[in-house]
Amino acid sequence: MYYDYFEKDHLGNVRVVLTDQLQQDVYPVADMESGNTAALNTEKQYYDIQDGNITDEGDIPAFNGTTTNEYQNNNGNPPYNNNPSANTSANSEKLYKLNGAAGVKTGLGITLRVMSGDVVDIFGKSFYHSGGATPNNSYPVSGALLNLLNVFAGSAAVTA
Repeated sequence: MYYDYFEKDHLGNVRVVLTDQLQQDVYPVADMESGNTAALNTEKQYYDIQDGNITDEGDIPAFNGTTTNEYQNNNGNPPYNNNPSANTSANSEKLYKLNGAAGVKTGLGITLRVMSGDVVDIFGKSFYHSGGATPNNSYPVSGALLNLLNVFAGSAAVTA
């Protein structure tokens, strides 16, 4: 028998559901290999994958030809990629492209069920390519923090 606990806010909306059930869930690798439609469809059941953000590694000149950029379509050793349609011994040929300037700031979204005593292991790989432009920090964290403080400092509760 397992117990589930629902924590509600002051309005009665459920905010957190806790359980004492112990279970290991292994999610499939998001390799996004568009040539393998069955594998991609399985990945889309778990992750928020936008087709327009999937790009071929050949489209990024700085990525090609570097063996350190290659990785296999598995979760590591263990657990392995449990997607039955995936070719886990092949090297990935696709990347998920983000561009903060164009508004694409978040990668693959996933909602996980959290249980007591959970340990989350995540394997991720990233590659930064400036496209020939010189990267700059035009909006440093200090500016964002200052804006946040100004919002609170100007509120009626603080000025009173």
